[in-house]
Formats: sequence, C-alpha cells, structure tokens
Amino acid sequence: ESAPRFNYLTQVLRSATGGVGRIGFSNPTYLAERDASWRNSAIMYYMMDAGVFPADVSPEAMVDFFLQCCSITATAEQLAVLAATFATGGICPVTRERVFSSVTIKSVLTLMFSCG
Repeated sequence: ESAPRFNYLTQVLRSATGGVGRIGFSNPTYLAERDASWRNSAIMYYMMDAGVFPADVSPEAMVDFFLQCCSITATAEQLAVLAATFATGGICPVTRERVFSSVTIKSVLTLMFSCG
C-alpha cells in the first residue's frame, strides 16, 4: 500500500531536484526509526481516537509511510535545487518544469516558516 505512495514521492522529489543525482533511501535509518517509533504510534492512536483518519486509510500504513519519508536521503546539491524550486514558486530552475502549484508552494513555505 505504501510502495506506490513512496514511489510517487520520490518521483516528485526527482523532478523538484532537476534529476541531479539520485534520491536515495537509508534502510538502516528506516529500521532504527521503526524500532523507536513509539512516539509516532502514540500520536497515531490519539488521532485514531479523535477520528481524523478516513475509513479507507490504514493509520499503521501512514506511520510506516512517514518513517519511509524520514529515511529519504539527498545530497546538498539536490537540497539546494529543491530549495530553489520552492523559491521560484514551484518551477525547477534546472529543468524549467513546474513541479508544484503556487497553492502548494504557499502552503509549504507557510509551514516551513512557522515550524522552522
């Protein structure tokens, strides 16, 4: 269930980084995060109790997807291109491709500004 989601995310990241290098995955990081994810599981159960998950969503799968996202690796060059993609309103400066809508960029930058 999470494989198509993860593949989609890495494809978007590839586009946002202009295809510079390879977006990676650290299995040791994933396993360590999974073994120590009690806090994430507690939040998941709290959210389940509050009824925030739609009926067709597996909360456990969402936590697993989150842990996979935490295990993505990228180079400094890739992150610089990603930042430039955000700074140019969602257009990758390497490929000139629109990767993110302006609405998405506004939401992401607002979240980044508020959370650090």
